[in-house]
Amino acid sequence: MRLRRTWLWVASLGAVVGVTAAKDQVWPNNFRTVEGGAIYRGGEQRVWPLMRLIRRHRLRTIVCLADPPPGEQAVADSLGVRWFYVPINDSAAAATFDRLEKIAGIVADPANQPVFFHCNRGVYRSNLAQAVYRMKSCGWPLQRALDELEAAGFDPAARGGDSSCGELLARYHRERVVAQVVLSTAPH
Repeated sequence: MRLRRTWLWVASLGAVVGVTAAKDQVWPNNFRTVEGGAIYRGGEQRVWPLMRLIRRHRLRTIVCLADPPPGEQAVADSLGVRWFYVPINDSAAAATFDRLEKIAGIVADPANQPVFFHCNRGVYRSNLAQAVYRMKSCGWPLQRALDELEAAGFDPAARGGDSSCGELLARYHRERVVAQVVLSTAPH
């Protein structure tokens, strides 16, 4: 009888821990530090993990790159965090580049830091935003921005989303970064 009660108690405790862990889920493989103490990126978070991230990293700003998860803006508002919705979902490259540059400006602004930007899974759109931030705001060349992403698992040689992101970043570099340098060095 005593063994049965102990077993029920252990099973109940395990169920409570399991439910608590599920409620507090964070996507650890997709939450990354871009610049310690200032810039973070990842996938969308549920309400509880988002609140924990805001408090743990003292976030001042959240930038949502995809359809926002339920409650995200309300959580940000309730905790005094700036919230921006800049969707990266346009098939036109020029519109996408404009939005990525807007995101880079938000992320680079010290008044917005610490900042967390995210898409749904913290993969493709977040990679684009991070690389454009590095090229536009930090002056990094394309290859250095790609190397940083590759160190975190990005593979532009793979087929699918990574190769599409790689192609889009190469086009961004040609059309916005190199073209800007050419324009700024042209004789007036």
